[in-house]
This record gives sequence, C-alpha cells and structure tokens, in this order.
Amino acid sequence: MARIAYFDCFSGISGDMALGALIHAGVDVNDLKSELHKVHFHADWDLSAHTVVKRGISATSVEITVRGDRAHHGPHHQGHPPIHGSHDLPGRSFAEIRQTLRLSQLDEPVASESIAVFARIAAAEARIHGATVEDVHFHELGGIDSIIDIVGAVIGLRMLSIEKCYCSPLPLSHGTITCAHGTYPIPAPAVTELLKGATFIPTEIEGELITPTGAGLLAHFTEGFAAPPAFSVESVGWGAGEWEYDRPNVLRLVVGNTAQAGASPGPDISSGLLRERLHVLEANIDDMSPQHYEMFMERAFERGALDVCLTPVQMKKTRPGVLLSVLCKPELTNDLLRIFFRETTTLGARVQEIDRFSLPRELLTVHTPHGEVRVKIGKLDEEVVHALPEYDDCRRIAEQEGLPVQEVHNEALHAARREFLVDNAGTTR
Repeated sequence: MARIAYFDCFSGISGDMALGALIHAGVDVNDLKSELHKVHFHADWDLSAHTVVKRGISATSVEITVRGDRAHHGPHHQGHPPIHGSHDLPGRSFAEIRQTLRLSQLDEPVASESIAVFARIAAAEARIHGATVEDVHFHELGGIDSIIDIVGAVIGLRMLSIEKCYCSPLPLSHGTITCAHGTYPIPAPAVTELLKGATFIPTEIEGELITPTGAGLLAHFTEGFAAPPAFSVESVGWGAGEWEYDRPNVLRLVVGNTAQAGASPGPDISSGLLRERLHVLEANIDDMSPQHYEMFMERAFERGALDVCLTPVQMKKTRPGVLLSVLCKPELTNDLLRIFFRETTTLGARVQEIDRFSLPRELLTVHTPHGEVRVKIGKLDEEVVHALPEYDDCRRIAEQEGLPVQEVHNEALHAARREFLVDNAGTTR
C-alpha cells in the first residue's frame, strides 16, 4: 500500500494553487505556518486561506503578504496579469535561497526537498540563459512568497504523508508575459524546460496557466504525466487560481491509497524486501527480422532498461510472433518508447505499472585459486539466501587461465559457501 497524491491540472498549476489544494485536502493552516516560521526571512510575512467559488466549485485561495522583501517584485501567481519586473533589482540567487534553507530550523528532509525543487528551477534557468546554476538569480521566483509556496508545498505533502505523486496531462495556453528579462511567450521558457517529457493538451486559453513554481514542484515530485495507479480516494482538495476562464480555474488534488478496499493483501514486506514501482513496456511483433532485436536490446540497456525479454507468441492468422517486453523505471518510459518506435516495426506499445519486490543485495569479493571474483549476495531477514558469482569475472579468469567458465564459477560459489554459509544450491543451510 502506498499513499499517493494525484495533481489534476486541467486548469494548470501555480505555487499558491498547490498550497490551496493541500490545505483544502486536510493540511492545517496554523500547523503549516508554524513550520514555515522555521525559515528566517529578513521581512515580515503572513499567510491566509479563504474559500472562493470558481464556476460552481468551492476552492481554497491562499494569500501571502510580505512587507520589506527586497527580492519581491510583484504578483507571480497563476492567472495574474503579466509581471512587470525591474532590471535594477538584483533578485535573490539560488545560492542565497539554499543558504537560507540550510540555516533554517526546518526538518532536514523538508529543507533538502525544498532545495532540490529550487535546484531544478535554477538548472532550467541556467540552460535557458547560458549561465551556471550558482550564477542564476531568481527575479519573480526570488521573493519570500515564492519560497513560502515551494517550502509550504513540501511541508504539506509531508503532513499528508504522501509517498508518491502523479499528475494529469497539462493544459497548453498561449500569449505573452513580461518579466525581469523582458517579454516572453507563454508557457514561460523555464516551464517548458522543467516539464520536458510531460504531456501537453493545447487549449484556446490566453494567459499563464502553469507558473515556473508549479512546474518546479511537478518536475521534482511527480512520477509521470498520465493516469495514476488504481487507488482508493481519501480526500480531495481544490486550490484556486486568480483569473476566470471558460473552465473552473482550480487545481484538484486527490489523495488516497493504492490498496483498494476489499482487495487481497499484497506480499508481506515486513521481512525487509525492497519494493519498487516500475513500468513494463510491451509490444507484439510478427513482421520484424530477428537480427534487429539485438540492436533494440543494446540501445534499451544503454538507456537504462532493467530487463529486456523476447517471448514466442502466436498472433492473428496463426502467425508466429514475438512479445517484446522491457522493464524500466517510470522516468525512463518515454525515452524507451521512442526506442520501440525507432528500432522495431510496431505501431503501438502497452505500458503497465507494477510493483517489484526484491531481496536486499550486496556485491562482495571472494578469493579463488585463480583470482578474485565478485559475488552478488541476496539476504532475507539479514540471512544470506542466494550467492551468485558475477559471470564477467568468471569469464575473464577462464580466458586468462584457459579454464572452463563453469569451473571458475563453481570455485567462486564454493568460496562463497565457506564464507557466507550457503549450500550447493546457493541457499542458506
């Protein structure tokens, strides 16, 4: 069971919309402010939340007021009119924000996650402007209100005990916005840089639906931009934007658990198994030369695939075919799908989300009469249950010594049995 949050961004996302949705979903405003006061700013600020109605939907609107913030240049929230920046104001640098958060009394995970979000935004800005991350100065994003938006969202997700976040496809609006660097197109360059790989759906809306703050939060926290895994809903939060469109200008945050009511229990992971959420990519192919699978496998593994399998299948009209399967981490799905379409004849591929449970493992070295061999050790409840000599090491020694590779493998396994108390099958005695 995993506790998840699904960001339904049908009208976009900004930092204050995310905060509003988190508060509406169950985050206590006073507890949130108490945590935020662990950050020491050189200005007074306050945060308030109130209910508004957006085209029939009751949502929470968050307002942050700041007095004396040298880096605050005006409103930056989603839906506001274009921002009129000032070139003679230096902004607040990424290094300054990082130092402020490191010197705060925030819990270490909150400080680290918040710095990581700003680091993503800084890296995007650096690529756009041809600068280094350390040289990046935030203008609209350097104000205390933006810092509160990001740190507050990190705190809110922790208060709701969120383990993983997912996000819907994103709306693509148009227009221009004026900021400290000049007039830019919408979405702002930092937004598209941060959200590479995300799915966008064009709209007719003119205005800023996705701000860099909102994009930074999504880029850091979300597992992907598609439907979430099956889950039971516990709470729903609505965060309000400022402008009025032909749709409710709100962000919907759905919070729940992946274990469905009445579902059979999953594996018992209390024994120390490692659990990973992975994707399986599959395609049925019956018209491709067998030689071409080698190139596909090489490029898939180069890009980070965890496993690639070919399974014989019978397809329509009794044709023999191949089920091509790739196991990967979710963030690599888009890149690996491109390899499917470039290197195979398939016109479509399926993606499934799975849980993989595995043994904690270590790579240790044993001594054999012919040299050292690395051995992969698998443990269950701190007990060694598997020992597998590394094939590449066994092959290297076999080639050097003119020995059968099986002989070197057996010597390494025998050394592992002596050292780690495992039997001939590789399991604990």
